[in-house]
Amino acid sequence: MKAVRLHAYDNKPVVEDVPEPAAKGPLDVVVQIGGAGVCRTDLHIIEGQWAPKTGVALPYTIGHENAGWVREVGPAVTNVVPGDTVILHPTPTCGLCRACRAGEDMHCENNAFPGIDTDGGMAEYLLTSARACVKLDATTRPEDVAALADAGITAYHAVRKAVPLLYPGTVCVVAGAGGLGHIGIQCLTALTATTIVVVDKNPEALKLAEQLGELTVLTLGLGIGVTSAAFSLINATLLARLPVSDGAPGVGSPCATSSGRWPDSDP
Repeated sequence: MKAVRLHAYDNKPVVEDVPEPAAKGPLDVVVQIGGAGVCRTDLHIIEGQWAPKTGVALPYTIGHENAGWVREVGPAVTNVVPGDTVILHPTPTCGLCRACRAGEDMHCENNAFPGIDTDGGMAEYLLTSARACVKLDATTRPEDVAALADAGITAYHAVRKAVPLLYPGTVCVVAGAGGLGHIGIQCLTALTATTIVVVDKNPEALKLAEQLGELTVLTLGLGIGVTSAAFSLINATLLARLPVSDGAPGVGSPCATSSGRWPDSDP
């Protein structure tokens, strides 16, 4: 089969022929790849930045954002069958060790990370595990969803941790509407009732953000980070869009703060 292989750091990967993987273990699954995302981590791997962390032996196949169709399964696999459309969790885990049973899959004693420390999915076929396979609707195109295997769950994880803090009346600032940011915006829209403010230096990224829901977008000038100055700009923009009451002082004139709370909210 064809695969994208890295032979030396700081060199371009090459496409070459390698043996096809086989399902030898009881929970092994071989997936025909229909889509493999390119992550910033892949570029860091090529530059050698991950070499001390993984200790992977070169050459090997890169690619950790993968989706496709099940081709072969081990005898103990019950959740998928050949022909199923699947997206793959980037780290196959055993489901049996203490970490897995505690829900801490990323700390699995027996995990692997295809594309990082073992052969990945920029190939025609990938060896993974039954536990890493998430079955999709048969009409789903793998190339449309492959990047969600990493970029998607990374953004979702961040938003999910913040959900308890993002009750109605709060303001959440999304710094950057790029590859992960635009997914985070969609997660915030689906999971919270917070007021979403998106800041970015790239007008094209903000155009995309505006299509994702009811939110405020702000363009930061070059050299301006999400600092107190940026929050002042955010506050001023939000206040300009809020009605001011003709009643008693302070009534109907809320002021957002950099913490995302209104002045009369609980500490």
